[in-house]
Amino acid sequence: MKPITQAFISPWAAEQGFTNQDQQIALICESDIFGKRVIQRHTEQRKPINTDLLIRHLAELRPGQPVVHLEHGFGRYQGLTTLAAGGIQAEYLMLTYAGNDKLYVQVSSLNLISRYSGGSDESAPLHKLGADVWTKAKQKAAEKIRDVAAELLDFHAQRSIKPGFAFKHDKIQYQLFCQGFPFETTVDQEQAINAVLSDMFQPIAMDCLVCGDVGFGKT
Repeated sequence: MKPITQAFISPWAAEQGFTNQDQQIALICESDIFGKRVIQRHTEQRKPINTDLLIRHLAELRPGQPVVHLEHGFGRYQGLTTLAAGGIQAEYLMLTYAGNDKLYVQVSSLNLISRYSGGSDESAPLHKLGADVWTKAKQKAAEKIRDVAAELLDFHAQRSIKPGFAFKHDKIQYQLFCQGFPFETTVDQEQAINAVLSDMFQPIAMDCLVCGDVGFGKT
């Protein structure tokens, strides 16, 4: 058996290690050392980011463009620069804030930056690094969301106790009506029809908006 003479640390994710004696390669993962619970914990902590405002590629940014940092608020993107930290060189995005303060964000943390959508680029505000303006703004927005959610819940609770008109379900007439329909319904259409009928035959207030397919003749 040939000994393993070199060791490397890789940043790539892997769930299980292996050895190759011919090429003198051994891959040792976290799960081989600490057990599978490490992988499960990492998987649970990952939160998918899916928003139209997310900046996914550096090509989407241009110097001077206003952006929003998740933790520091409104700033402006000024381009890329290379910095050395701990003896390792890496590329960073340079963001400027009020007072000409600068924030360097590693390219791997691009998910923390999103587009500014509050108006024109020229009128975009700039926050002061280290100030609590952005924190207060996020807290105020969260409070408004909770207030709106509470109002909606109260509104629907009040409507749910009010009686509505329940239509009589004449199965024979309905079947005759369906047989005269010259088209074959899709699965989605069947679901929409059943949902509407279910509400119509119950004595509750009804909220339904049915939108037909393109060219169906809605107008």
